[in-house]
Amino acid sequence: MTVFEIDLETHRTREEIFGKLLQHISAPVWHGKNLDALWESVAYTENGTLAPPYSIHFTNVKSANAETLKLISQISLLFSEAKAEQQVDVTCICIE
Repeated sequence: MTVFEIDLETHRTREEIFGKLLQHISAPVWHGKNLDALWESVAYTENGTLAPPYSIHFTNVKSANAETLKLISQISLLFSEAKAEQQVDVTCICIE
């Protein structure tokens, strides 16, 4: 399984987090930076994004602000739903 890390000490904004996440999954430059577009790329890889299995590890979560924690929670839920509903082997892990 491929593991990607996103350090929340250096990636603090929604724009930075989505930018790094989309880079890791090889999303095209036109890819939307929102949860709906991320769902399409995680659950359905036909659009050219990285095929599973892979895991995103958010590190330094303790340094994140409330807005970032909410986004990370939403991304984690999206990955869990994609795994359950679409049987794709993706995980999201938060590390203090």
